[in-house]
Amino acid sequence: MNMKTICLLFCFIFAHSSFAKEHSCQNQKEDIWIDHVAIGVPQLEQGVKLFTEMTGLKPQFGGRHENGVTGNYVLKIGACMYLEIFGRVADGTLPAYAKELDHIKEAKVFYYVLGTNYMDKLSAKLNSLGIQYNNIGTSSRTRPDGIVLNWRVIGFDVSQFGKLTPYVIDWLGSEHPAISSNGSDDTFALFSLVHPQAAALNEFLIKIGAKLRATKGSQKMSLTLNTPKGLLVIND
Repeated sequence: MNMKTICLLFCFIFAHSSFAKEHSCQNQKEDIWIDHVAIGVPQLEQGVKLFTEMTGLKPQFGGRHENGVTGNYVLKIGACMYLEIFGRVADGTLPAYAKELDHIKEAKVFYYVLGTNYMDKLSAKLNSLGIQYNNIGTSSRTRPDGIVLNWRVIGFDVSQFGKLTPYVIDWLGSEHPAISSNGSDDTFALFSLVHPQAAALNEFLIKIGAKLRATKGSQKMSLTLNTPKGLLVIND
């Protein structure tokens, strides 16, 4: 193998490695970050159409979920951060997390998900701190272009915080939805948590390594987006 071949091979490996890191968000400097905020709408297509009319932003179809009843659209709103708009796409029984879809009349924040590239490290930390969490579940979704996304996710057994309790996801090197979707890094303006037990919630967030903080008040989640048509605030 001559020097030119070695150089080309090295350059290919380096470029491929850089590409993988860039497209999987594995170059994140933080161990934990806000990965995505999920917005529920009564009917998916109608909800996304209204969102586009109100904001001038165009989310792209992410695909149907494994349950066959719900699906989503995704929109990049920051570096390694995206908005998920999900809703009903077919008749059938909604999964537990989406039951409320049939009882809402407008878009609302359903949950938020923190991202990590170190799920094993996080689970070991949680075990050492005695923080109860659900089993780490592995799942996947096939995008309309045929690309398969794989991830692991955990939830926490912290009922006192209700919907303000986050999930944590590890994309396992898959192309992160924020990389492959429409949108802009500067669309995200603010995500806020308000809870009567804000001090306890913040202690929990600090323990798991999240930088997000809650303020004290009546329970509320709120997402503010900076759109071409002005600021848009979506509450839970």
